[in-house]
Amino acid sequence: MNEVGETGADQQTSTTDTAGANGAVVFETVQKTDTTKSPTLGSELLYADAGNVEATNVTLEHSGAEKITAERANVEHSDVKSLDAKSVQMVNSGALKVKAERAVFQNGGAVIVNADELRFVKSKAVIVNAGRVTTEGNVQTVLHIGPVEGDIRTVFTPQSAIGFGAGLGIVLIFIGGIFRRVFGR
Repeated sequence: MNEVGETGADQQTSTTDTAGANGAVVFETVQKTDTTKSPTLGSELLYADAGNVEATNVTLEHSGAEKITAERANVEHSDVKSLDAKSVQMVNSGALKVKAERAVFQNGGAVIVNADELRFVKSKAVIVNAGRVTTEGNVQTVLHIGPVEGDIRTVFTPQSAIGFGAGLGIVLIFIGGIFRRVFGR
C-alpha cells in the first residue's frame, strides 16, 4: 500500500500499487453496510475506466467498467457494460445489462434490466423483467414484464408483443407467397 488516510469518522481509504485498466488507480475503502452499519471492504474508481471489477461494495463515479460483480454497486455519471449485484443504485448512468435483487435508477438508462425489486425515476430501458416495479416521473420502456406501481410508458406489453409477432409472421408469409408467384419459385 502506498498511503492510508482518514476520510471521515466512519470511512478509511487506502490506495494500492495495483492499477486498473488504462492505469487507473482503484481505491480500497472501508464502508458501512446499509442495515447493520458494520464495516466492509469496497472498491472505488473515480474519473477512470476499468475492466472487470469484483468486490463487496463498488462505487463508480465519472467512470466506465466492462463488468461489475458485487454485493452493492453505486454508479454515478458512469457507464457499465454488465452489472451483477444484490443492490444497485444508478444515478445519471447507463448500462447494457443489469441483474440485481434490488435496483434503483435515477435519470438513468439500460438495455436489459432483470431485478426482483426495481425503482425507476425518470429513466428509460429497452427490456425490463422485474418482480415489482415502482415508477416516478417520465419512465419509458420498450418491453416490460411484471407488475407496476406508478405510470410507465411501454411500447410493448407481453400480450402486444405476441400480437405484433403473429401479425408480422402473417405479413411475411403473405409477402413470401407473392414473391413465389411473381418469380416462379
